Amino acid sequence: MPPTVFTARLSRATSNKLKLTVTDGPGEPLAVAVQGGADGVGSKLGVLFGFKNGGVGKHLVTFRGGNTLVVETRSGEPSVLVQNGEVIASLARGDESEVLLPTGETLFVIVPDPAGARTADAFHLHVYRCHADGQAREVVGALDVILTNTGWTFTAYTVIDVLDVLPDLTLANFARPLGTALRLPMQGVRLVLKGPLSDRDQAILVGVCVDLAIGLRPYVAAMRNNSSRAEAPSAAS
Repeated sequence: MPPTVFTARLSRATSNKLKLTVTDGPGEPLAVAVQGGADGVGSKLGVLFGFKNGGVGKHLVTFRGGNTLVVETRSGEPSVLVQNGEVIASLARGDESEVLLPTGETLFVIVPDPAGARTADAFHLHVYRCHADGQAREVVGALDVILTNTGWTFTAYTVIDVLDVLPDLTLANFARPLGTALRLPMQGVRLVLKGPLSDRDQAILVGVCVDLAIGLRPYVAAMRNNSSRAEAPSAAS
């Protein structure tokens, strides 16, 4: 079956908040995330008047169908994902980053693309599922952090080594955004999944996209070492 492509495009709401719209095909978006949507009034005013351009905060995700998720991006400690008042995962960042369940079990590991974590227009990461023995890893997909508009183009460099499904990706060209670049920290995030996921795992990976694009958290060493580029995620952990 063709891969599933999530395109998470960053824009700005009229309130000056960063907004991440996640699509999985034509029609209604899979999810929409808003910077600081679950924050207090003081933080929201900071966004309104331009004092905050992404970063730490409680970012609210509303999924198609009405479910919500709070992505609490934190500095110097793991971000957490909260659904229905309960933490469903934490996001521990390092040279490789881990998605941890409340039990402490590692669900996903996010690593730099071994062919190269950085090109001029994107960071390239891979997502692996960890099995119960803590050793075996299974490829889940490819995760690209898009820095410029040209980064949205599918190439063999970004996906074929992981998924071996490049011909199928022509079916997903609806996901390529149009128009010129906006003054944003980045353009967005693209997640190419090798196969279907449970609703929980899908929500968690959407949360990762929000932590990257709105929270501006670095998930691999190459992102932390990139503070000289204005459009790249912040070097703060």
